Amino acid sequence: HLVYLVKPLTFMNKSGDVLPFFLKKGIKAEHCLVVHDELEKPFESATLKLGGSAKGHNGLRSIIDRIGPDFWRLRLGIGRPADKSEVATYVLSNFTQDEALRMDSIMQQAARLIVK
Repeated sequence: HLVYLVKPLTFMNKSGDVLPFFLKKGIKAEHCLVVHDELEKPFESATLKLGGSAKGHNGLRSIIDRIGPDFWRLRLGIGRPADKSEVATYVLSNFTQDEALRMDSIMQQAARLIVK
């Protein structure tokens, strides 16, 4: 199997711009795995899901606009700040030192979901 790892060089809200290139190569949406942050899941959680909506995530909205909703999502929980007005700052901030130390565990959990 051939695997492409793609990191868009655009702003997050234009994440889907690169995907029509892959669709032209014959890659179907349901063969794509998008890894993204998930406010609705607690930090250190990872889930795998096929399809769904953007739920306010501009990167996912861009992808859905380009290839539709039927792609795989590896949802990495980041939790939600208590104050809704802090969401933009929260998602753009660096991980705390404690969170950074827990990343290896999160990546192991994510890898187990993918190879299941």
